[in-house]
Amino acid sequence: MVCYNHSSTMGTVLSHDYVTSLYVNNSTSIPDGLKLYGNEKKCNEKGIEFKTRLQLACDIIDEHTPLAKKTIWLWDSWFTCQEMASKCKTHKYSWIGEIKSNRIVFYEEKRYRIDELFEKIRLEGGFFDIVVKGEVYSAFKADVFMPKMSYFSIVMNVKANTKDMHFLCTDLVDCSVEEILGHGLERHRIEDFYKEAKALGFWEYRFRASEAALIHAHLVTLAYTLLDVLRR
Repeated sequence: MVCYNHSSTMGTVLSHDYVTSLYVNNSTSIPDGLKLYGNEKKCNEKGIEFKTRLQLACDIIDEHTPLAKKTIWLWDSWFTCQEMASKCKTHKYSWIGEIKSNRIVFYEEKRYRIDELFEKIRLEGGFFDIVVKGEVYSAFKADVFMPKMSYFSIVMNVKANTKDMHFLCTDLVDCSVEEILGHGLERHRIEDFYKEAKALGFWEYRFRASEAALIHAHLVTLAYTLLDVLRR
C-alpha cells in the first residue's frame, strides 16, 4: 500500500497514507479511528476493496461510538463536501469544516466566491471584534446556500494583528459566532496529536508489509493514549 504522497515539508515522498480521527472531550484527547489508504491500483493488486479518503473518513464516522449528548465533527477544507455533511446528518452529528476561499456560494440571493463575499462584508464594515479563549478575533457570520450542500453558515474570522484568516462552514446555523469559533479552535488539538505521535516514532519503521506499518501506527497511538491518561 506504499505510494507517492505529497508532504508540505518534503514534497512528493514514498510513504503510507492514513486517515485518522481524534476524540476530544474537555481535557480528554484520544485517537478514535485510523485507516490505511491505498490507491486503486494497490488495492486491486492486494485483492481488497478500494476506498477513497472520503469513504474512509465516512467509515470512521460510522464506527464512532458517541460518548456525549452532542457530537461535533471538525475537519479541514479537503473533507468539506456533501458526502461528509450527509454522513454526519445520518447520525445526527453536527459538523464544522474549513472551506476554500474560491468556493461559490449564494448570499442574499447573489452569487459570490467566498473571498469576494469576505471583501464585500469587510468594506461594508460588517466585521466585529469578539474574544474567544482569551484571543481577539474579527469575525462575521453569513448564512449561505450552496447547491450541493444546501443551506449552512460561514464564519469568517481573522485573528487580531495577524493575517491568520479562516473560513469555517457549519450546520450549526443557530449557534453564535463565539460558539462556532470556539468549537473550531479545538482543531489545534489534532495538530498537537500529530506532533506527539511523530515524537513517539509514528514514522520510524522499516518499509515492510503494510500490515506491519498499520500495527506500528496502532502501537504508537496506544502509547499516546496511555501517556495522556498518565498526564491526567
